[in-house]
Amino acid sequence: MPRWEVVERKYGITSTMKTNILATIGSAIDSCGQSERYKIVNDIKEWLEETYGKRWTVLIADTGSY
Repeated sequence: MPRWEVVERKYGITSTMKTNILATIGSAIDSCGQSERYKIVNDIKEWLEETYGKRWTVLIADTGSY
C-alpha cells in the first residue's frame, strides 16, 4: 500500500499520472518535511500546472482531518 494516495479525483487522471503525482508528492514531503506543507502544496501545484496544464487544486491533510 502506498504511503500517499489520491483521495478524490474528478476526472482525467490516468494511472500513469497518478503514479507520477504520488511520487512527486512523496519526494517533496520526504525532502521538506511535513512542517513545510504550504511550500510543498505550492511547489506541487506549480509542477502539476507545468506538467499537465492549469486548474489544479492541491491539499495535503492528515487522514480524517478534512
